Amino acid sequence: MKRALCLLLIWSMLALILVGCSKSDPPDHTEETAPNEETTTSAFDEWGRPYVGDGVPRTFDFGNEEITFLLREGENFRYEWVMEEVNDAVDEAVFDRNAYVSEQLGVVFNYEYLPCNESGASGTAVFDAAIINDRSADLGNYDFVSHFAGFGASVALMECYVNLLDTEKLPYLDLSKPWWNENHQKACTINGQLYFAVGSLNLSLLDRLNVIYYNMTLAEAYGLPNMYELVLNGEWTYEKLYEYACTYYEDRDNDQKKSNADFYAVGGPMWTNSYDQYIQGFKQSIVTENEDGTHIVRDEGLDIWESATDKIYALFNAEGSFLNMEGIISESEDKIVEMFANRQLLFAHQVVSHNFTHNALYRDMEDDFGILPTPKYDAEQQEYGSNVGDCYNIVSIPSYSKVDGKMLSAVMELLYAESYRDVYPYYFERVMKTRYVKTEDSSMVFDLILAQADFDFGQIYAVALDDMIQKLWREPCYYDNISIPRLLLSYKNGLNKKLESLDKWFGILN
Repeated sequence: MKRALCLLLIWSMLALILVGCSKSDPPDHTEETAPNEETTTSAFDEWGRPYVGDGVPRTFDFGNEEITFLLREGENFRYEWVMEEVNDAVDEAVFDRNAYVSEQLGVVFNYEYLPCNESGASGTAVFDAAIINDRSADLGNYDFVSHFAGFGASVALMECYVNLLDTEKLPYLDLSKPWWNENHQKACTINGQLYFAVGSLNLSLLDRLNVIYYNMTLAEAYGLPNMYELVLNGEWTYEKLYEYACTYYEDRDNDQKKSNADFYAVGGPMWTNSYDQYIQGFKQSIVTENEDGTHIVRDEGLDIWESATDKIYALFNAEGSFLNMEGIISESEDKIVEMFANRQLLFAHQVVSHNFTHNALYRDMEDDFGILPTPKYDAEQQEYGSNVGDCYNIVSIPSYSKVDGKMLSAVMELLYAESYRDVYPYYFERVMKTRYVKTEDSSMVFDLILAQADFDFGQIYAVALDDMIQKLWREPCYYDNISIPRLLLSYKNGLNKKLESLDKWFGILN
C-alpha cells in the first residue's frame, strides 16, 4: 500500500514540476502555428512518459540569424549546450538536438567561453564583467547567458536580463511545460519577476543533484534490505542510515585510527555535498516568506532546525562514517568517489556526476550500484526532499540582445523541449548503466529524486545574502553543540537587512 502511494506521489510531483501551473496562461499561437512535427497519436513517448507537444511553429525561418551563447569554460559546464566530440549516446543526442533546432528555425549557433568555474567573486569576475560591460556599452554580443547558479543571482547581473515571465517580449517561452523546472521557478520568482531558469537542457543540474550512492552488491552481502523498495515504501529515514553508520566499520590498514584506507558504512566530502542535501532532505529552510511577499531569516521551529543539524553532526561522527575534509572541495569529492569505486563505502554522499572521471570510475565498477534520495528526518515526514549543489548552470536572456524576443523565445523553448524528449533519458543510462524505463525501480527512484528536488531562497540568492547557508547551516552541522537561537542573534539583523535590500530591488518594498 505504501509503495502504491509513493508511486502515485512520484507521478503527481513530476506532474507539478513538468507540467505545473505557470504564473500566467500559456501563450496562444494557434493562428500562426504550423503542424508540429513532434505531434503523435500516442499518449506516451518511447520512454513511457506522457507525451507533451510544444507551441513553437515549424513555419519559422529566421534566415540563418546568428545566436550567440556565453558559456562557462570547462567541458562539465558546456556539454549540455554544445558537443564538439561525440563519445556516447548523450553526446550524440545533444549534437542532434542542436542540429534539429538550427534547421527547424533557420538559426546558426555561436559559442563564447569564459572562465566561471571557481567559487567566490574572483572566480566569476571575468564572466560577470563581460555581461555587465556588454550592457553598459549596448553591444549586444550575447543572446543567451549560462551562468554559475551559486554566483549568477546578483542584483548587478539581474539588471542585465529580461524578465522571463514577460510573455509580450518572449511569446514562445512557456514555463509551464515539462522541460522547465517548476520548483526552481517558485524559489526564484519574486513579485512576478524571474531572471533565470533551469530545465531539461541543464544536465549540470542533474549532475549536481545531491544523492546517496550505495553499493548494491555489498549491501546484499551485509544482509541489508532492498534499498529501492525501502525508498518506494517511504521507509528510508535518517535512523536507518545512522544505524548502518554505527554498525559497519573495518580498520583495514590496522593503524588503530580512522583513515581513507579503511572501510565505512557512510562517507561524504566536506561541507556542501554532505551537509546541504539535508536542508531539503529534512524539509528545512533558512528563509521565510511573509504573507506580503517579503523575506526574513527563519525565526520559528528553531528546535527542529537545531535537532536536524545535531543529527547530521552525529551521523558524520559515528564510528562507521568518514567525512573527508582534505584539500579543497573538488579534491574532497574525488577521494570519496575513489573510495566508493574501491568498495570502501556502502553509502556515499555525492552529487550524481561531479565530472567525467567520476563517470568512468563508476561505469568500470564490477559491483552493482544504485542512487538513493536523502533519507527523511523521521518516519513522520511525508515526502523525500532533494538538494541541488550550486554549481549547475542557470540560463538568462540579456535585455540588450539585438535579436528579436520572438526568435529568442522560440529557440530557447525548442532547445529545452528537445532536451526533454531525447537527451534526458540517455543521461540516465550514462549514469545508471541501464536503460531508462519508467516502470523500473531504479528509474522510479531517480525520477522521485528529480521530482522532489527543491530550492531554498537563501541558497538561490546566496551571492546577494552574504552566503548565509555557510553560517546558519554548514557550521552547525560541523561543530558540536551550536545553539541555533544564539547563532541567529549574531547574524539575524545583518542578514535581514540584506533580504530587505533584495526585496526593495524586486519592488516588494519601497
